Amino acid sequence: VDAQGRRVPTALDLVNFTVDGPAEWRGGIAQGPENHILSTALPVECGINRAFVRSTTTPGRITVRAVAEGLKSAELVLESVPAPSAVSPGVYPLRPYGELAPSFIRPEPAAPPPYRPTRVAVTVASATAGGNAGEIAASYDDNERSSWTSGSAPGAAWAEFTLARAATLTELVVCLPNWRSRTYPLLVTVDGKEVWRGVTPTSLGYVTLPLRPQQGRVVRVRLIGESAANAAFSGITELANAANASDGPAAGKGSFGLVEIEFYEAVR
Repeated sequence: VDAQGRRVPTALDLVNFTVDGPAEWRGGIAQGPENHILSTALPVECGINRAFVRSTTTPGRITVRAVAEGLKSAELVLESVPAPSAVSPGVYPLRPYGELAPSFIRPEPAAPPPYRPTRVAVTVASATAGGNAGEIAASYDDNERSSWTSGSAPGAAWAEFTLARAATLTELVVCLPNWRSRTYPLLVTVDGKEVWRGVTPTSLGYVTLPLRPQQGRVVRVRLIGESAANAAFSGITELANAANASDGPAAGKGSFGLVEIEFYEAVR
């Protein structure tokens, strides 16, 4: 803190801790090698950090000292007390903060809630595709490690989804293969009526396509041209293991695939 006792948000000082008495130093956590877990030297981040001390089965006086170069040292004295000889029915009777009673009852949320939903998801009942139809379920299984690819056969680059109920869709959220570097010209229809046509942007994952509101139940997503490579994020390292990155050669310009697809309608 500064001379007025205000926390200094730019402070990154390294603080060295020592513990005397019947207690174990359990360290803290901060950015750095192995996150400084169990370390007796912890840097403050934005002027603050936290540390943990665990008492032993022996009661007594515990002293925690903190020293940092160029700063005034500090000391905290704690007193651990013996546990009652008989604890029944297995719940420790002493409270850590005086008469502040613990409670496991979750209060009712405040009304109105602090947020307002703007959309709701519409689930998929079944799906088919122009190519590799047996694998199309991988496109809406909520598993980013699985995906569906149409293959490069002529006329195979489409997928069709039957929703669990009729809905007026307003948004389509999709994660496409090679999303960092490849764009796809798509046509989206609901019950045969066009609701979106365009080229998907490169991204670092999911993209949201705003749909022309149209009530229906059958959604078809079709590739209407060739995908193109665009090195939009070549300077960004997405994963430490480059072999698992979302970049790489596409299966073919006329091939279409889906890692995950989601359908939403606006809340009325």
